[in-house]
Amino acid sequence: MFTEVNEQALQVLFRHPELRDEAQRIVRKSNKELSHFIAQLKSSTWDGPEAEKQLQTLCKASEKSSMKLMERLQAVRTSSAKNQPSEFRES
Repeated sequence: MFTEVNEQALQVLFRHPELRDEAQRIVRKSNKELSHFIAQLKSSTWDGPEAEKQLQTLCKASEKSSMKLMERLQAVRTSSAKNQPSEFRES
């Protein structure tokens, strides 16, 4: 999902140059959070009776985090579309 966030942010960057700073912030945040989750994955042996539950919890947290970023990106797109003259809006 973090890959999708980055791809969508790049599309915003190319289609809406005025949103460059916000798109870059979202990509940096996405990469930082992905690195955090990868570090958590690598730091555990993932064995024992609780391993599956811990992994599921980590996956859910990762998904929730990436969804928040996707929502933020969508809000940026929506706000940009509202501020554009109608002849420049994406269809």
